[in-house]
Amino acid sequence: MVYEGILPWEEKVLDFRSIKMPRTAPMLILGDPDKAYRFSFYPNKGIGLMRLEFIITSSIRIHPMALVKYDELKDETVKKKLMKSLQVTIQRHISSWINWRRRWLP
Repeated sequence: MVYEGILPWEEKVLDFRSIKMPRTAPMLILGDPDKAYRFSFYPNKGIGLMRLEFIITSSIRIHPMALVKYDELKDETVKKKLMKSLQVTIQRHISSWINWRRRWLP
């Protein structure tokens, strides 16, 4: 969360075309596979992906262990929020798949 005026900061737009690569081999590790293509244009010598649970968490916005241990949760409010979030995520993925299918499959 950013609180305006608390600390000074500035935003810069960088043109990566003029950046020289260092002698080392900088590599990126991502937790979101959907960003791999965009980050492939950053100066780097390769991109890797994090462990599977981080990828799942990034995709569905819920840590997998929260689903594995769902029955052990005591707070009903938390359980309802978790299920609502999961329903929204499932619907988002279904819509995304349908749109992809319409676009790419005859």
